[in-house]
Amino acid sequence: MFDIGGWELAVIVVVAVFVIGPKDLPAALRTFGRVMGRVRSLTTSFRLHVDEMIRDAELEDLRKAADAARSKNFGKIVEDAVDPDHLMRDSLNEAADATRLDPKPLVADAEPPPPEPVSEVEPVPQPKPKPKPRAKAKPKTAKTPSAKDEP
Repeated sequence: MFDIGGWELAVIVVVAVFVIGPKDLPAALRTFGRVMGRVRSLTTSFRLHVDEMIRDAELEDLRKAADAARSKNFGKIVEDAVDPDHLMRDSLNEAADATRLDPKPLVADAEPPPPEPVSEVEPVPQPKPKPKPRAKAKPKTAKTPSAKDEP
């Protein structure tokens, strides 16, 4: 804030001791500290009020921009961008008027779709899969008594 160096502060202290005197110097410094505290609180308060005024001004600008955006006809803006000469709109309006007056000519003018061409290519026969051979069943044999089976 103040650009006071060490030597300048020493000169101020020496002058204060001679002018005020060593007896009243602590009371004077206390009073100076209180005054500086009030000055700081006033500057802080002033800064806060200025910041609030700036925010209110910015908010008012935003409100004006929002009101201007609400009042604009965006459909008209897009229409002018897509069809600046209004040729498409005019032709669409004419076609819509024609269909409202007499819809039958438009239906009669329509041609049926052409038949699909028939292909004369015969399908290729698929080979039949060969059946798997069945496994032959083993004939049942009679059990012969063995030495292990006897008691």
